[in-house]
Amino acid sequence: MIADAAREYVEGAEEADKATMLRAVLRARGPAAVFDVGRQIHTLRDRPVMQAILAARNPSGIVQRWIRLERFGHTTHRTEIVDSSSNWLALRHISTDGAAIDPIDDLFIWGLMVALVELGGFAVVRASVADDVELVLDGETVIGELPTETQTLHFEWASGPIGNTNDDAVEPGQMTRSLVDLFNTDLVESWRVGQAARRLGVSTRNLQRALRTEGTTFSNTLQRARVEAAHSLITAGRLSLTEVAFCTGFSDLAHFSRVFRQVSEIPPSALRDVLET
Repeated sequence: MIADAAREYVEGAEEADKATMLRAVLRARGPAAVFDVGRQIHTLRDRPVMQAILAARNPSGIVQRWIRLERFGHTTHRTEIVDSSSNWLALRHISTDGAAIDPIDDLFIWGLMVALVELGGFAVVRASVADDVELVLDGETVIGELPTETQTLHFEWASGPIGNTNDDAVEPGQMTRSLVDLFNTDLVESWRVGQAARRLGVSTRNLQRALRTEGTTFSNTLQRARVEAAHSLITAGRLSLTEVAFCTGFSDLAHFSRVFRQVSEIPPSALRDVLET
């Protein structure tokens, strides 16, 4: 994605690493172009990982999912939420090893963050970095010179979707299936029993009682839903195991492998090996 976006601003970008590409863009077109390279992530919106991130119900949830995805990578750079309200967020870009981050890397990440929130259906009306230099105003990139302080971002949005709801009562004897259907609308969500009960239009107590009657529990149903979805993604063969783990709501690869093996009696890597033979 970075190379494709960078080619919009400078020739030969695909032949360099990320840092070199972004510096070439900075020299050729300035800081605004670096920021807009990050915003080009919208070209990936149909990929399963992006769909999993964008299934969140609000900008804070979208950003939290991106932060969760960062833990699957090998980079030492991380994004964190430092403050929030109903229509704005403050973020910080940090290095886990204490090294300084190049300002152009900050700008790239902030462009990506703004794009993710926009893809979620929320209109970003203003974004600025720590020294109050505006990057976005009314949805348009307005940054001029490279700011002296770029580590933190503050951005505001106008409005957006609330997300899907399902308040229909669940028919007796179908609680497990209804719960699995609910989980499958957003497997990355950190589901809680009370939250699920509200979405299904039943009380928490009745949900748990019905699941016991059907021979399962809330946590077991959630685990099986995630493993079944992971099995389908592995069988399709388009995603890495890391991508499968993220898209199906597991916290990391170790957690994914452990739960998958408990439910399926084989590790996900073994399933992939069998399918590839």
